[in-house]
Amino acid sequence: LGLADNDGNNGATANGKSEDANASGGDTKPCNTCGGAFTPGEYRSHFRSDWHRYNVKLKMKGVSPVSEKEFLLCDSDAFFD
Repeated sequence: LGLADNDGNNGATANGKSEDANASGGDTKPCNTCGGAFTPGEYRSHFRSDWHRYNVKLKMKGVSPVSEKEFLLCDSDAFFD
């Protein structure tokens, strides 16, 4: 349709990298909760991930979100009980 990408981030993803610099070769979409950038296929599955759900619950409590690496190191199972 020729629509311009007007998301206000000048081509930068949530992690500060240029979309052109991503190895995926395609457009990425940021998650405003977790701070990651994902390809369209990953984007949908990210929102179903435990990492995203954990960060949503942290955000609701007023706590800063954790990176994926931090999430993998923590005992998140107790959080979902």
